[in-house]
Amino acid sequence: MTSKYINAVNSKYRNIPQINRPIHGESDEPRSIPDCPPGLEYLTQIDQITVKQRFDLLDVLTTSEVSKKYVLKNVWGEPIYYAFEESNCCMRQCLSTSRGFVLHILDTTNREVIRCHRDCIALGGCTCLARCGICSDLITVEAPVGHVVGYVRQKGGILAAEFDILDNNDNAVLTLKGPCCQCLLPICMDHHFNICALDGVSVIGTISKGITSYVKEILSKASSVDLTFPLDLNVSSKAVLIGALFLID
Repeated sequence: MTSKYINAVNSKYRNIPQINRPIHGESDEPRSIPDCPPGLEYLTQIDQITVKQRFDLLDVLTTSEVSKKYVLKNVWGEPIYYAFEESNCCMRQCLSTSRGFVLHILDTTNREVIRCHRDCIALGGCTCLARCGICSDLITVEAPVGHVVGYVRQKGGILAAEFDILDNNDNAVLTLKGPCCQCLLPICMDHHFNICALDGVSVIGTISKGITSYVKEILSKASSVDLTFPLDLNVSSKAVLIGALFLID
């Protein structure tokens, strides 16, 4: 099944141009970087990513949920990665945001560099149940495929959604804190998650979707989310934060 999806995407993006490198004087071929998963060398050079969901006419004209496709862009608007969801059609229609999925992220040479797994969890995302230790959302991030670099696990909160960013040894490295109101009238407020250090206070980045993005999503069912993080953050942690973005979007 996975090979079918990969081949379909490779065919669609066969002629994708190479991205421009932000550091002058370097060759187009990325250098091998110690402790950096292959294909993620570009992440060492940036501190911001915008993820835009690709417009799907079928999704707009019908009430049917289709598998999602995304483009990840740098601050200059250049595509740097492409992502597509592999999920069960029945789950998409019946479970919506609680569905399980596998997210494949490809670089501009059509090589899969990150894979995210999310199991189907009934009532997943409920902060009250997560506080009781049940129905907690969990996404596993692999980079490269087959090598786990970390996890995103929901933890309990009274109102606000909170997530732990974990390394491959299940140790917390960062915390993701969401707004108190996530579902009620989101068009009236920015959907803003703070990426915090382990002290829970120091904010080092954000995952945000502004009011304008909400309006566009309502009209076209295509979202746009911005992710910022420190330039010197560990590349594996950057990859896990990308996975977190797709979990909470």
